[in-house]
Amino acid sequence: MKKILHSRLPERFAGRVPPLVVEIAVALVVTGVLAILRIAMIPWVGDLAPYALVFVAAVGSTFLGGWRSGLLAILIGQFMVWNLVVYPAANPILRSQLVGGLVVATIAQLVAVAIIAL
Repeated sequence: MKKILHSRLPERFAGRVPPLVVEIAVALVVTGVLAILRIAMIPWVGDLAPYALVFVAAVGSTFLGGWRSGLLAILIGQFMVWNLVVYPAANPILRSQLVGGLVVATIAQLVAVAIIAL
């Protein structure tokens, strides 16, 4: 089962590119594409479910590049969504309360990455 769920992309390029570079590239590309998609969706969905595509980026990056790629996707994705989607749309009085949603989403994403990486 582990062989089915693991793409070994960093290992496939190991002869040409260091695995860490592949892992970073996977995280940047997957997170970047999904961040652009999420920003494009703002006119239709606003700030509803802001972390949903970060979850997809974390899972996709973990599957393609491994746990480090998934972790980097979470860090980059959460930062981008917080600064480009959540924080600008929030009422200044309620901004401090939105941190709870960020924390819960981050924990759920970390659990998903851990499960996939194991």
